[in-house]
Amino acid sequence: MRDSMIFYRSFFEALKELPDSNRLEIFDAICEYGFNFNLAQNLSGISRAIFTLIKPQIEANIKRYENGNQPKNKQKISKNEANLKQEESNIIANSNANANANANANANANANANQHQSTTRSQGDEFNFSDFSTNEANAISEWLTYKKEKKQAYKPTGLKALRTKLLELKQRNILVDSIGYSMSMSYNGIFDPPALKGKAKVVEQTTSEGVRIPNFANLNEDFYENRSSRN
Repeated sequence: MRDSMIFYRSFFEALKELPDSNRLEIFDAICEYGFNFNLAQNLSGISRAIFTLIKPQIEANIKRYENGNQPKNKQKISKNEANLKQEESNIIANSNANANANANANANANANANQHQSTTRSQGDEFNFSDFSTNEANAISEWLTYKKEKKQAYKPTGLKALRTKLLELKQRNILVDSIGYSMSMSYNGIFDPPALKGKAKVVEQTTSEGVRIPNFANLNEDFYENRSSRN
């Protein structure tokens, strides 16, 4: 064992791009081999691959130490050792370049995904979905996405006006129909379907015995006018 060893910058460059667990594992393996001459046996995956590239340089330093040469003295290196060192440096450099490229690509992809999710959530979070059923809320969310895709996203004042409009459509039970119709026609605003223009939609309810009854609270004036004409 010895009290000092050379830790090259190439080691540092190769390790700094790795996850903490791999970096610590390889660092311990370097120190154990460089100081105590004990070769780690439990390395696997990327840790084993990186340490395999670093190992020849540590062995060369151990050999110089065993020959009694001090680190500050110039050491004659054989042609094979020089070539091996150059090859090791090239492999580590390429590994670092690939790691940096992958890290930048992942960072850009995550940034774009976060920006998209933030933009999508912003309108939904600002819109007040209270007073709307699940089906109505889903239809409203689709409308907000549709407007964003048309690059006509609502601002806070527009969202308030939209809510007022949707509450009026809800009272007439045509909110979902109107949104679906307006999107199918590529309208910029929400309009009544022609068959329901200015009218309320009658919603039938079913009793426990399976008998369907109309919801008279939703009937419009046309219903009463038609009944009066028949009388």
